[in-house]
Amino acid sequence: MAIVQNIACTQPSLETITDPIRRMSVDSSENENDNAGSDPSSFRSSAIPDVRPPTPDSEQGDVDEGYDEDFPDDFPFWYSGASGVQHMKSSSQTRDFTADHSEITSDDACTAEHRDRRHSYHDHDSVLHYFVATHKSEDKLDRYLSGIIDAFLNEPAPVYASSTPDDMRDKFSGSEVPTRRPSSGNMEEYLQTIKANVIDRATRVSAPKMIGHMTTALPYFHRPLARLLAAMNQNVVKLETASTITYLERQTIAMLHREFYRNNAEFYDNYIHSFQHSLGVFCSGGTVANITAMWTARNSALPADPDKDFAGVERAGLFRALKHYGYEGAVIIGSRLMHYSFKKAADLLGLGDEGLVTIDTDDSFRIRMDLLEETINQMKEQKKLIIAIVGIAGTTETGSIDPLKQIGLLCEHYKIHFHVDAAWGGPLIFSNEHRRKLDGIRKADTITVDGHKQLYTPMGLGLVLFQNPTSAHAIRKTANYVIRQDSPDLGRFTLEGSRPATSLHLHATLHLLGRDGLECLVTRSATLARQMSVRVDTHPSKAFQGLHIPQTNIFLFRYIPVALREKVHSGDDLTEEESDHISECTKKVQIALATAGLASRDGTELESARPPPGFVSRTRVNFHGRDVDAFRAVIANPLTSWADIEDTLKDLLDCGASVENEMAAQAFLTRRASQIADSLPLPSGKLWLGWPFDI
Repeated sequence: MAIVQNIACTQPSLETITDPIRRMSVDSSENENDNAGSDPSSFRSSAIPDVRPPTPDSEQGDVDEGYDEDFPDDFPFWYSGASGVQHMKSSSQTRDFTADHSEITSDDACTAEHRDRRHSYHDHDSVLHYFVATHKSEDKLDRYLSGIIDAFLNEPAPVYASSTPDDMRDKFSGSEVPTRRPSSGNMEEYLQTIKANVIDRATRVSAPKMIGHMTTALPYFHRPLARLLAAMNQNVVKLETASTITYLERQTIAMLHREFYRNNAEFYDNYIHSFQHSLGVFCSGGTVANITAMWTARNSALPADPDKDFAGVERAGLFRALKHYGYEGAVIIGSRLMHYSFKKAADLLGLGDEGLVTIDTDDSFRIRMDLLEETINQMKEQKKLIIAIVGIAGTTETGSIDPLKQIGLLCEHYKIHFHVDAAWGGPLIFSNEHRRKLDGIRKADTITVDGHKQLYTPMGLGLVLFQNPTSAHAIRKTANYVIRQDSPDLGRFTLEGSRPATSLHLHATLHLLGRDGLECLVTRSATLARQMSVRVDTHPSKAFQGLHIPQTNIFLFRYIPVALREKVHSGDDLTEEESDHISECTKKVQIALATAGLASRDGTELESARPPPGFVSRTRVNFHGRDVDAFRAVIANPLTSWADIEDTLKDLLDCGASVENEMAAQAFLTRRASQIADSLPLPSGKLWLGWPFDI
């Protein structure tokens, strides 16, 4: 009986349960009366017994089962203003409300502790106020964040401004979820902590001198769009949670599909919104796009065979599928500069590391076609299924573009799936000057494109395009509660399930920057990279050596120590020791440049009045038969000027001089220590404790 009483006493009114919308639209005159001191119970009818079954915890008092009684009856009234509490009653009115509440819950089972808990929902620090749309609170935060963003983007600061790894680990060493208290639950205090520990020391990826990675400055309109997407919180896995974005996403895919495949208008009229077809799918980036393409290729290569009662690889598994079709293995083929995502794809698809066959590249870092065809024949002789051949349109390390047309013809001849990883170089399709470098890409069965690279969207946006609108059938998956067989849900064709509506960012880029705007950006970037390569090769210091002529906007070069400059620039062959010495200098110079602008650990300002240095990354590639370390310059930031490139080269020269001096001093000490050790032999073969200060 105690159980029934406990439930009944906390039951909200029937009106609250059946018509909460009507409860929120009470006549304004009644609200005015309430403000004058009327009893809130006038808006409620009498409590009624709860017909739901009791829960096991009911005897121990109210627990959070998600029932309506876990929220106050008059919740809509009290959360009608900024922060959800701006229209709270005065203290006397609050006491009247509590008294009224105690009348309803006067049964002995409703304890004072329970009443206090219910009343706490009206407290300013209640979690509920974070969920209520307001203006005052959000505007205040917007102003605060706008100041932080302005400082982050515009104030001079080192590109790589983080403290040492140990310092950062200390700042984020706590592993317990804190209890929500007024101090820890204050948004402004939280943001101040984040500003000090994260934002102030974050990498300035949008800095004009940041020419080392593919992450760059963004058009300003993406920031308010990101806020809009957070407010909408659409889930594009299904139409029911993305009723409009679903169609926008299909249109965006079709726009890019048309740029690459150049089909006629009738084709796109037929397929852009055909729920049984897909021109492509959005995903979180190039890695998932490449995995999706390889997944599609594998399933298409090992389909169902009804005549022989075989259900296909997606049902029977890879082992049985290969056995059914007479193969002894399966492989993916591409150049040695393939993105690491293909290693993940080979692993996930059951091929293993040995299932990824890599081909050497030529001096321009493009796949060697003679070795590619030779490898195809070898795989066929070994009875291995070639799931796909990958052509790269802009390698991550060098920006080079494989001979796509030749690869496409080879794939047509041998009937092999042709995939082009155009995550980086794909936007060259918008440039009249550079589009020819993608000649043959129309032959690709699938194409990977990244929005968050040279299409200038925020991070986390990629897509894979299908030449054939039915290709996605090979990976279609459905469920009874969502993405049903006959539904228009986009989740049927995606590897990822729940997805944000990031397609809006790409849709905005294509509409606001337009074809001509994107052409201007990619053409300018490629031009700057070519100019940088000329400057490096003709630099009066002879301190650099370019490793290639850039095809896109990525350029590799290395630092040459003073003692080897004449030999390198005269074209003489280097010994292996000399080549290793150049690599070691290049590595040390890059590290010195990356750490040159670090602020002190206590966060004080940099002492030097000199502008923050630039930044280039580092990679290791095969150059003239040897693996060498090289600087990697990535010029994609529209804010990067020629002066920024010149300044970065000067910074490299300064760091190079310092590094050479340090290496020379270290070499001298090493030689001197060796000489002293040789002149003072000891029976033990070691010098005495305290050497050389005891000499």
